[in-house]
Amino acid sequence: MAVMAVGLLFAVSATWVSAIEDPVVSSWVDPANVRSARAQRVDIRGWLSWLVPVDVIPGAYVAAEERMALGGRPRRSVVRASLPQLAAGGELVSLGGTPPEEEGEVTLPPPGSGYVVEFALDQDGLGFRNYGSRFPEGDLTADDVRSLFGEQVCVAVEGGSCTPTPAAQIWIDTMTDYMRAGHCAGFTVSASRFRLGELTPVEFIPDAQHPFEIDQNVAIMRQIARDWVLQVTPEVSSQAVTGTPRQIIDSLLEKKALVDLGIFSRSGGGHSVLAYGVEDQGEGLFHILIYDNNWPGQPLYVEVNYLANTWRYSLAATDPSQDAGAWDGDARTQSLMYVPFEAYLQPVSCPFCPGEGEAEGMLDLALSGAEAHLTATDAEGNQAGYVDGEFVAEIPGAELVFIKDTMYQDRQPIIVLPSTTEVETAITARPGYEHARSSLRMLGGGVTAAIEGIAVESGVRHGLTVSEGGASFAFVPGSETSPVFKIGAEQEGGSATLATLAGATVGAGGELALTIDPADGNLEFGGTGVEGASLILTKMDEDGGTELFATDNVSIPAGGALQLDVAGWDGSSPLQVAVDATGSGTFVAAEPLENQPLSAVLAGIDSAETMGVLLSTADSYLSAEATAEVLTVLGESGFSGTEIGGVLAVLASANLDTAAIADFVSTLALPAGELANVVSGLPLDPAGTEALVGTLDLPAETLAE
Repeated sequence: MAVMAVGLLFAVSATWVSAIEDPVVSSWVDPANVRSARAQRVDIRGWLSWLVPVDVIPGAYVAAEERMALGGRPRRSVVRASLPQLAAGGELVSLGGTPPEEEGEVTLPPPGSGYVVEFALDQDGLGFRNYGSRFPEGDLTADDVRSLFGEQVCVAVEGGSCTPTPAAQIWIDTMTDYMRAGHCAGFTVSASRFRLGELTPVEFIPDAQHPFEIDQNVAIMRQIARDWVLQVTPEVSSQAVTGTPRQIIDSLLEKKALVDLGIFSRSGGGHSVLAYGVEDQGEGLFHILIYDNNWPGQPLYVEVNYLANTWRYSLAATDPSQDAGAWDGDARTQSLMYVPFEAYLQPVSCPFCPGEGEAEGMLDLALSGAEAHLTATDAEGNQAGYVDGEFVAEIPGAELVFIKDTMYQDRQPIIVLPSTTEVETAITARPGYEHARSSLRMLGGGVTAAIEGIAVESGVRHGLTVSEGGASFAFVPGSETSPVFKIGAEQEGGSATLATLAGATVGAGGELALTIDPADGNLEFGGTGVEGASLILTKMDEDGGTELFATDNVSIPAGGALQLDVAGWDGSSPLQVAVDATGSGTFVAAEPLENQPLSAVLAGIDSAETMGVLLSTADSYLSAEATAEVLTVLGESGFSGTEIGGVLAVLASANLDTAAIADFVSTLALPAGELANVVSGLPLDPAGTEALVGTLDLPAETLAE
């Protein structure tokens, strides 16, 4: 019996599974010897990545999966059949997608087949460089997300301002975290909009004739942020054109248009540039002409060797052939890709809203930073994420979304899973990182969860079980850690619930489990025991009304669980709690939790970082009175100017204007240098910063320092 998969033959007998057709690594597997074996990695010209013998019993299968193409939501192609079926001459199964070209004589494109689309680097590109986290005043806002996806991302819209759903706020936090590494994709898309007439320079600066003349103001930075996030929407990512370097050249020569060109390092980092032409240099060398937002105004190119099927790009704006640190790729990596700009001009669906477009029924797992790896494993042992030095997507229905944000950090791709799949995830430190902090955020179908501030250490594995589409998770750390836990859901009719738990220290091998009922917002906490954790609970009704509950008295019995009657809480009375003290599954009524002043709960938190994370999602729902309580605690906290500035930055993004910030900062008994540190961390535009400095009478040189 033979199964043909797009010209690549898998011969299967009752005894042997063999991968042939000249594989780079021949892999012969005797099913009788692999009852507990992991998948065997094979590489057939960069096309099929896995040969998977699971168990030699009825229902065992072999699987051949396409190597993941970097950028966008990669194609996922799987061949599956039980070994007994194949041995008996089972059904023919075909593998979809476009395989790499067969090796042999290579025919170069005809001479003169290059092209150049009109794009003046010193006019059509933006005149300022790509940036990361230094300009928080240009960060993505709830109103920006509303402009992209509509009012479904808002609990309420009042005075033209959107109060985001919990899922929307955590998605904003996730996207902002990625953009701290760079905004390259936003630059590329915004520049194309100017060139195509979708935007005009005068929308951002009076009398400007060309985009290059626009200064780095808040309006253009928010446009860049809006354009950056489009890359993670399914409508855009599904139109990514991937292939070998040779195939990309052929495709560009046929298209002859501006495109968003994505380049990816061998270890995961991604960068976006605007490609406006291809030049034939002779002897099989081609230059893809680009506008690189890291080097505004400079004529640069990605070099492709058509004959060798390789590409190379210098990170230092020099000749790629002379740069030892240049990024490169080949037919196997398929790390050169592009997205046509028309993909960015279409309506897009919300990737985290319930019942919305191509994202319906999917759960996104996003790990922050470049210091850690994330791997998800399903009940059958299939994996997605980082496995043995590579990124894979074996889990049925899984996809990896590689982010184009920076050339200098290797980010973990977003893992997209069917929401019905229960997975065990592992968070581990990347090689070279001894100590770091990371955050894992989970979004899908109106349910959202996050574990923020996880202490990641070399040699330590943190585990997490995710089920019910993210509505339930259990965290099992490999070493003691005290992250901040968040979980929320939208209820029918437009109401929503968000719970944030801090101060819950979990030891190595311990467990903390959180579950939310999406229908009514009721909560259940369980695990190996927690004493005196702090809880901030926010209930939002369909009219935009918000009720806040706060306590520093959450204790979970070891091996037991708590149930919190959120649906029955009226916003003023104590919160009713039921306790299962032994883990038997039987809950009995317990002493209700009193609603404490927010200031009393925050006063017990001795870490500015923890306070900032605790408030970072709830800040959108704080009343003026609650915000005043936070400021009172900050003023008495003893935190440094930098630490106070960090917490203020969280509040300023949603609650405070420049005048309110000035009033508060002027009351701080801090030296000028510390006050300058407060100011430097705030998300204010230059005019707001200048006004605040003037109010505080800070010497300009102090702020510059």
